[in-house]
Amino acid sequence: MYRYPVKSDWLTSLWEPVSFVRLPVFLYLAMVLLIFITSFFELLYHSEIQTLAGVMYITGLVIFLSCKTPLRRSFIAWVLLASILVPLITWVLMKLEHPDMARSAPNLDDLITKFLFIIPAFMLAGSQKNLFWVWGAAAVSALIMPWVAGDGWQEFVGAWAGRRATYGDSPIAIGIVYGTLLIAVFIFGKKVVFKPAFSYVRCCLWLCLLVYIGFLTFTTQSRAVYLGIAVVMTLAVLCLAVYCGFSGSGRFPKKRVIVPLLVVVVVGLVVLFNSATFDQTIAKTQNEIRNIMPALQGDVEDIPRSSAGLRLIFWVDATHWTLERPLFGWGYRAGRMMHDEAQNYFNAPSGRRLFRTIHNTYLELTISYGLVGLALFTAFFVWFFRRMHMAWKDGVLPQDIYVFTVFALIFYAVCGVFYSSLFIGTPIFLFNMVLLGAATFIFKHIVEYEGDAAFKVETEAGSKADS
Repeated sequence: MYRYPVKSDWLTSLWEPVSFVRLPVFLYLAMVLLIFITSFFELLYHSEIQTLAGVMYITGLVIFLSCKTPLRRSFIAWVLLASILVPLITWVLMKLEHPDMARSAPNLDDLITKFLFIIPAFMLAGSQKNLFWVWGAAAVSALIMPWVAGDGWQEFVGAWAGRRATYGDSPIAIGIVYGTLLIAVFIFGKKVVFKPAFSYVRCCLWLCLLVYIGFLTFTTQSRAVYLGIAVVMTLAVLCLAVYCGFSGSGRFPKKRVIVPLLVVVVVGLVVLFNSATFDQTIAKTQNEIRNIMPALQGDVEDIPRSSAGLRLIFWVDATHWTLERPLFGWGYRAGRMMHDEAQNYFNAPSGRRLFRTIHNTYLELTISYGLVGLALFTAFFVWFFRRMHMAWKDGVLPQDIYVFTVFALIFYAVCGVFYSSLFIGTPIFLFNMVLLGAATFIFKHIVEYEGDAAFKVETEAGSKADS
């Protein structure tokens, strides 16, 4: 671990100047600045910062692969290589077997964009302080998005009256972002309120933040997000009960926090249950269930073209397409090809538009890159969760970041059943931001433990050779 010689105590108290490798100071500072710019402006001005983001990711990739660290020969490096090779092989096979449907050139960044968290995770070098600065920049941009990209107060009033809020993005996409922030507020609440000591001011600010994010999440009217939050809350309560039961300590949050929290939650639920948004959501859900019930009972010929009905239609069609090319799939934007052939259009404010995705991350991945693509992500997550647990067990990964990562990914996985979250810009950025947290500590664990082991082996081998 290399620590940059910074003489300013004030500066080092804000940012930990650490790195896995020794870089020129200007390059290190430039990379840190680019990470901050990308984290803060990605949600607000995605198109405008693409050049800067590209420079950061390409430069970081060169640093990651060229510097002599155990990470360069770890499994994650092979994942990066595979994320380029799979789209390339799929495109070559499409050119050979379906030249009329193949694109003129391969799109090699379609899968690697899901693993861009590797670059900032590598640069943060397992620093918890630096991580929270980057996460904080992304969180602040999401919190001000209704005022910068949306219609601000006017949209809030309309949302309370029952209109679906978008806050400058797709309601489902931004709903996933705010749902993840809601999980983060709960999990990191102890750190905010009690560190270094309990503060009534920070407690009030935390409760206000909880109410604000809860309102933003609720008014997107995304039932997939509601379901994801319900699943996470249920699992969290069960885990807490099991932990307290097995530990025998009976330790629950202190009364001065749990009482106002319960009051806020109860009052919030009562207010929301009596809102126009809640009534509309319930009515819409009941209507959807009635419409798709025949399809669920086996009648797939006359599926209604409602929100749930269209998803069933897309999923059935995607399954048929996948069975035609099960190994490597149809390549980049396969979902759009499917919609184009089926003429699946919807009426948008800008006019009649073709659907872009299948509204299911797992089917979208399979129809695009087949079982090989699905196997790549399965292998990655097996490695990621195994490594994350090892880093936590050895005391490298903080427990709250571990818990947040697990629950955030569960929430993301539930939403992915009803939305192609890994193939839409905003949720892709969120996915990378979530994985970034645990990944930087996983990298630190690999560098410190495997790097030390390799150094010891080389030292022993040198000693034997000298003797």
